[in-house]
Amino acid sequence: MRHEALSELRPGRSVAGVERFYNRLVTPVRLGIVKAAFLYRDPRDVQVSLSFKKHGKFLFNEADLLKVVQQILLWKTLPEVYCLNFENLRDDTLNTLMDLCGFLGINAQPDFVRKVIELHSFKILSEGREKGSERADHHYRKGIKGDWKNHFDEAMKKRVKELCGTLLIELGYERDLDW
Repeated sequence: MRHEALSELRPGRSVAGVERFYNRLVTPVRLGIVKAAFLYRDPRDVQVSLSFKKHGKFLFNEADLLKVVQQILLWKTLPEVYCLNFENLRDDTLNTLMDLCGFLGINAQPDFVRKVIELHSFKILSEGREKGSERADHHYRKGIKGDWKNHFDEAMKKRVKELCGTLLIELGYERDLDW
């Protein structure tokens, strides 16, 4: 669906979007016109991915981190939104997608969902690489969770704890602030 047509969403229609669509989808979701699924990821890993996408290397950017945190906070409060995290999707893909299909009212058969998973694996999307094999200039850079640990220094960790430490605990990424 075209970006301009988001205001025309009606029941039974769907849209797959990325960040640029988020703000335009809020109103139809709040009005109950559409159901939505929101895929979020550990904000620290998002920060690393965004940095590599923008700069080809890691540069800590507080503004990018805050933007991700604000999006998560907004979407987790909206009704009729199925929130799923990247890590669960990655680790238990079939069950996560089957649950999402159920939420959306899609009667998908497990064999069909398995085929979709196979066709959209990291190996296929990354042009043959295994998870963990990095290519800094590729949209599917590395395919792992927790890569932020390879890039954040103590000062960055401290700042992230101040900005969104509680959210990381609420989302299940941390047990406490001692990381």
